[in-house]
Amino acid sequence: MLSLKARLMHALLAAVLWSGLALGAWMKPSEKGHGTHRQLGLPPCSWMLMYDMPCPSCGMTTAVSNAAHGRLWTAFRTQPAGATIAVLTSVVAAAATIGALYGSPLVVFLFSALTPSAAWMAGGGLVLAWIYKILDHQGFLN
Repeated sequence: MLSLKARLMHALLAAVLWSGLALGAWMKPSEKGHGTHRQLGLPPCSWMLMYDMPCPSCGMTTAVSNAAHGRLWTAFRTQPAGATIAVLTSVVAAAATIGALYGSPLVVFLFSALTPSAAWMAGGGLVLAWIYKILDHQGFLN
């Protein structure tokens, strides 16, 4: 059973994560597969403007927005890393909510999976997702 302080920290974590997913649900995913972040008042991607090539995080906001709208396959096709982040965010947010409400240490269990090898795998996944996004942008996957 978690202490009151730990439960409050779980509640804060849940609120932050659910807020990010709610923001994704509020936005309308771009049909182009990137650019959804513009709805937040952010500038266009400078990589796309200068090099006509996606940046490493290109399409992540669009993928999160698609996932938040329940379109997981579209999210994964848009940006696999962004879709994975959305799914993992949902899992951790749910675990944090359960921890806050019932005192269950699920989040502690989930974070115990964060090892150096997991970090290397995540980094490799980000690189592969970027390569996928470049190939898709260049028309090799159509």
